Amino acid sequence: MRVTVPAEPIEFGGPATVLNDLWPIVRRSQASTGKFTDPLRTAAGEERASVALDGLETLWCNTGTLCNIACENCYIESSPRNDRLVYITRDEIDPRDPARLVLFPEMDAQADVPEISSRCWHVLGKSPQDVMCASSRMVVKRKGAARPCVVACTLLPYDAGFELGRTLAEASGPVRLNHPHCARFCVLGQASCSV
Repeated sequence: MRVTVPAEPIEFGGPATVLNDLWPIVRRSQASTGKFTDPLRTAAGEERASVALDGLETLWCNTGTLCNIACENCYIESSPRNDRLVYITRDEIDPRDPARLVLFPEMDAQADVPEISSRCWHVLGKSPQDVMCASSRMVVKRKGAARPCVVACTLLPYDAGFELGRTLAEASGPVRLNHPHCARFCVLGQASCSV
């Protein structure tokens, strides 16, 4: 799904809408360069939103990126040739209680999205606890790595900025929403990935 932000706010009549309240932030973010480069500040200079781990409810164990098909906008770039994430052996991790099957959407990585600042929570009527990284982490093993590591999000297995450590204790800190997927899927996209 592509979202196009108009040059002017949309008038719906009555009280201001969330879109109208967010419009100046979105427009300023799209007009700037250097988006998603600073983990503490947005390109507009605002404090970047972050999400604290509210309690671990889900631990995802990635099973690698090799796949028999290659979907054009696969969030993890799985294909018959992508082996950047490899299988984790039983000796490396024991999940004990496998999670239920969850299907993830395709996403257009080229679509422009706004950065999420700390003041966006109020404007959007959302809470940091609504975001997946408030209650889950994912274990991945990258090709050539000696050991698995814990990352903040199932959508960002390759971004070193979202690698939180080798243990769940190391991975319990807050996550800065410093990636387009944070806005595209988790905040603005309602983070809906259930079957």
